[in-house]
Amino acid sequence: MNQLETYLSTKKDYQIFFISLIFLLLVILCLSILLESLDIEMLNDVMVKKNNWQKFFSGVFVGPLLETFIFQYLLEKILIFTSKNSYQITVLSAILFGLTHNYQSFYIFYSFTLGFYFTYLYLILLKLKRKAFLTIFLLHSIHNLLVFLQQL
Repeated sequence: MNQLETYLSTKKDYQIFFISLIFLLLVILCLSILLESLDIEMLNDVMVKKNNWQKFFSGVFVGPLLETFIFQYLLEKILIFTSKNSYQITVLSAILFGLTHNYQSFYIFYSFTLGFYFTYLYLILLKLKRKAFLTIFLLHSIHNLLVFLQQL
């Protein structure tokens, strides 16, 4: 984590955001290629039953806001008392994030990967005293927006 922290510490907030967004898009691309090669269709039965406005609002705003609060902010606040180990916090957060997205077995892995990335970046940004919550919320929202647009 130290090299990445050092690199990001030299960047402005908007640069960190765009670097993080590019990395997120690369992660999504890799996972999408894996999905395609395994011929897996990822449908969320709960979201299928909602109209597009409900999907958009809950997927792009409410979900990322609540999940960033629970899996990054709150979990970090709770776990920092029991473990100063960033890796343990990141892995536990990612596991819980993945398990709450249990629509299909591959989606748990997909969500674990995203949860790991979101928490890892969140902890780095906290350490650098940057806008950790806002950055992760926006990245998560953009991810969900891309998923929403893909399903239209």
